[in-house]
Amino acid sequence: MTYSIRKAAVIGAGTMGGGIAAHLANIGIPVVLLDMVPPNLSEAEKNNPKARNKIVQSLYDRMAKARPANLARA
Repeated sequence: MTYSIRKAAVIGAGTMGGGIAAHLANIGIPVVLLDMVPPNLSEAEKNNPKARNKIVQSLYDRMAKARPANLARA
């Protein structure tokens, strides 16, 4: 029995989660990367998507520079 992955969600934007998300995206699988909301946000920042997503954005910026190798498809 074979399965086809059409989309993925990765919980945790740390080193491992970010790497998994980057590899999946690199082979064309749409990925949603989720992480916790940064602590100690002001009330204004809590309603600002850019402030809420700064953990994931910093990972995205690092992974874009790293340019991970493509995974081989079997």
